[in-house]
Amino acid sequence: MKERKRNSRDTITPGIIAVCILMIAIILALGAGSRRFRDDTLTIIDERQEFLPEETEPPTEYEETIPSESETRDILEANAGMTPVPAGYTTERKSESDVHDGLLIQVDENYPFDGEVKLVGFQNKNEDYHLKHLDLQAHDDTVRAMNALAEDYVIQTGQTNLLVYSSVEIYDVQGSLCPDLIPDRSTGYCLDLAFLNEDGTLSVVNNGNSGWLRENAWKYGFIFSSIYAYHIRYVGRVNAFLMHEQNLTLPEWLKEIRKYRVSSPYEFVFEGILKKLYFVPAAAFGSTDVPVPEKENYLISGNNTDGFIVCADAD
Repeated sequence: MKERKRNSRDTITPGIIAVCILMIAIILALGAGSRRFRDDTLTIIDERQEFLPEETEPPTEYEETIPSESETRDILEANAGMTPVPAGYTTERKSESDVHDGLLIQVDENYPFDGEVKLVGFQNKNEDYHLKHLDLQAHDDTVRAMNALAEDYVIQTGQTNLLVYSSVEIYDVQGSLCPDLIPDRSTGYCLDLAFLNEDGTLSVVNNGNSGWLRENAWKYGFIFSSIYAYHIRYVGRVNAFLMHEQNLTLPEWLKEIRKYRVSSPYEFVFEGILKKLYFVPAAAFGSTDVPVPEKENYLISGNNTDGFIVCADAD
C-alpha cells in the first residue's frame, strides 16, 4: 500500500510540471501575438499616414484688385436695386421686363429683342411717301417721324419717290432689295427705305443717292445704320441730335451714357432747353425704382441689357 502511494505522487509531479510549462508557453505566445498585433496596427496607421494630405505652407499674400469708384458704385446700386434719390426727385418703378422696352434698346446678335412689340399700321401716313405694301407696321412714334421726314424731303428735294420697303420683318424673300438679317427690325423702330423710279422699278437707298436723307434724318429722330445704307432706326429727336453731334452709333452712345448718374448727369441744350441725361442700373432682382425729377418732363428707356436711360428737362 505504501509503495502504491509513492508511485502516485511520482506520477502526478511530472504532470504538473508539464502543465506549468504549457501555460508558460501559451502566455509567451499570447504576448508575442499581442506585440505583433500592436506592431501591425502601428504599421497600418503608418501606412495611412502616407495618404493624408501633406502640410503645405500658409498661402502667401497676394495683391487684391480693388474696383474703381465707378465700378463699386455700379455693383452697390445693382445689388441694392436702387439708386440714391436726390432732393427734388421722386421715383418711378420699372419692372424687369421694362428693361427691354424703349427708344434706346440695343438689339443685335448679342442682345436679342425680348420685349413687347407695339405696332400700328400706316393708315395715318401722309401722301409724301409710298409703301411697298399696305400691311407694313411700325411703332406709332416711327410712323409719325416718317411722316415729318417725308414731308420735308418733298419740300427740300422736289422728289416724291421715297418709299418704305420694309419695317418689322426680320428677313425678306429671295431677291429682296433689303435681304439682310437685321435683328432690330423686330422692335418697330426701324424702316428700310428705297426709291420708286418713274418706270415703276425700285432702287435701294445707298450712299450715292440718299444725300439729303443722310444729312437730315437725325433732325426727325432717325439714325442711319453704319452697315446697311437703307436701314434707319428711330431713337427720338434728342438722342439722334446727340449721336449726330458726337458722331456715335447707338452701341457707342449707350456706352457713353453709362458714365453719367442722377447725381452727376450729362447736361446739354436742345432747342433752347437745358436738359440732362443719366443712366440707372437695373436691380439685380425684381423691379427698379428709377429716380426722376418731381416737376420736370422726362422720358425713360430701357437699354435691353441692364439698365435705364433717363432724359429730362433740367431744373
